[in-house]
Amino acid sequence: KLQFLYLIGNAGSGGILRMFLRLCGAAAHGACRHAAGRPSQRWWRAARAAQQRWSSGAVSQGMMNSVVKVFATLSKPNYLVPWTRKVQQTATGSGFVVDARRRLLITNAHVILDAALIEVRREGTSDKFVAKLMYVSVDCDLALLTVAEEEFWADLSALPLFFPEEPAAAATGSTGRRRKAPPAAPACASHDLKDLVAAAGPFDGIPDIQQAVKVIGYPLGGDQISVTSGVVSRVDMQTYAVCIHNNLMAIQIDAALNPGNSGGPAVANEKVIGVSFQALSNAESISYIIPVPIIAHFMRVYFATTSAAAAAPAQGKKRAQTKQPKAKYVEHDRGAQVAKAEDLPLLSSTFYHPGFCTLGCFIQEPVNVHLRTQLGLKRSQTGVLVREILNLPRSAAKGVLKPNDVLLSVDGMAISNDGTIKFGQRRISFSHLLHFKDYGERVPIEVFRDKKVKKLSIKNMVIPPLVHSHIYNPYFDQKPKYLSFGGIVFTPLTVPYLKEWGADEWFNLCPRALLQAAFYDYASPERAEVVVLEQILTHKVNQGYQPEHFQHHALLAVNGVKVRSLQHLDSILSALRDDSYVRFSVGTTRETGCLVLQVKAAREADKEVLEFFSIPKIKHI
Repeated sequence: KLQFLYLIGNAGSGGILRMFLRLCGAAAHGACRHAAGRPSQRWWRAARAAQQRWSSGAVSQGMMNSVVKVFATLSKPNYLVPWTRKVQQTATGSGFVVDARRRLLITNAHVILDAALIEVRREGTSDKFVAKLMYVSVDCDLALLTVAEEEFWADLSALPLFFPEEPAAAATGSTGRRRKAPPAAPACASHDLKDLVAAAGPFDGIPDIQQAVKVIGYPLGGDQISVTSGVVSRVDMQTYAVCIHNNLMAIQIDAALNPGNSGGPAVANEKVIGVSFQALSNAESISYIIPVPIIAHFMRVYFATTSAAAAAPAQGKKRAQTKQPKAKYVEHDRGAQVAKAEDLPLLSSTFYHPGFCTLGCFIQEPVNVHLRTQLGLKRSQTGVLVREILNLPRSAAKGVLKPNDVLLSVDGMAISNDGTIKFGQRRISFSHLLHFKDYGERVPIEVFRDKKVKKLSIKNMVIPPLVHSHIYNPYFDQKPKYLSFGGIVFTPLTVPYLKEWGADEWFNLCPRALLQAAFYDYASPERAEVVVLEQILTHKVNQGYQPEHFQHHALLAVNGVKVRSLQHLDSILSALRDDSYVRFSVGTTRETGCLVLQVKAAREADKEVLEFFSIPKIKHI
């Protein structure tokens, strides 16, 4: 009965609980008085425990007041016609105050991507306030917003993230990372967020399995705030739907997550344990939240790359009005250290998260007994076999690890044969330790090489993929790039380009050769991006080249020169003489077709193509 009352209490009010306790306890209470002359202490202890459980499970009005509804007016680029945008549409999501002092709201990146206008509305009010995007990471699907109006922030407080109240020991221990003690304060909620995320470890804020959780947000089905209940089901590595390249830590819960919940908090014991972001569509009650360690990494990089003054609306407005010097930027080098705030050419004081670090090698599970014997591993020695080192400038393993090394530990944490490390009573991939570390941070490792254990260290690096999941960079917003020559349109291959084959079915419908490059290839000095022959705009100069035979194929070479990027293609074409010919070789790994044009005729045709197809300019690079 008490468990039943607890469930009713979660769904109803304290008055219902107290009424049921009195009704159900009347007979027992009378019997106790008749037998012993006083109420049963055991009954009251149980009743009090039930009411305490109900009280701790309820979401206070103060917490709900800090959750906002996000309205985004979107104008998505058309990647198949890259000089245009699609029909304007609106979307809604959720968000919450993560740092009231710096006036920061946090939400999902996919809620506000390609937004022409972002508005937020507080709980219990009807007024919408214009919000400005301050920082974004498509890799971990998080974004920071701010609102300039003082009225919006009146009586608003931040929802505290779930950090341990007592700082961990200085040694790496179970956290695998040296931690600084947070500043002394009477309660964790009063700590400065910048200090908290700086001190956080890779496993701080991870709730226990079966921990009760509440999800707050504004899902479809109504306009007002909604609260759903569930429990923590699992902690594991998951692919974030908005970015196909990263498997990051995620918490699975069985609370209902519906469209509109994205960006809202998942809370336990009045603290945030994650941000709602995705659900498994072909299953029931499988939803995911972004855990505190990923949020902490996101916030830590934000605080490291921009000052608190840049987050203030007044300072942001002043900086936006100041002409910024153009900083140098290495093409496709997402792993590079972000320049100082005052040196970056900014769009509304916006920055982009540089990504998550990886090891930069392929590994194998050394489970087979014959393989272990050949390597010389003892039964007690566990780890993963290094199979191949990525020969890339930003491979952390390059120059440190060798093929046939066995990686035994990372940051003091032993690796099992399946590539997992133990935290508490659970296990997770060792790559989470590298994801949590900062770019450029030295990470100690142990390897088994030539039947000896060696202690080494790697420099944490971000390896840029060959095909990006977005068109954002540290300068933030970009339009799709394209180049037209003789009516033949070229564009870089991106995941949004592939998703033009259908938001849900693109994986099965898009060209397989392009999909291969998107998932398994990395950017290198020889090939910074895949250039695709996107379409052929019909003109007499390209007569005879049937679009269905050539479009959506990768451009391999021009006049025998391998194409590294769209910018490289532009430099090749610009250097051609009018009286020469140009040969475009298309295919996958080898040439499967070619297109030849006379250079002068192609350049003259471009003027007519621009006018007829209403293209604003011949290229956008």
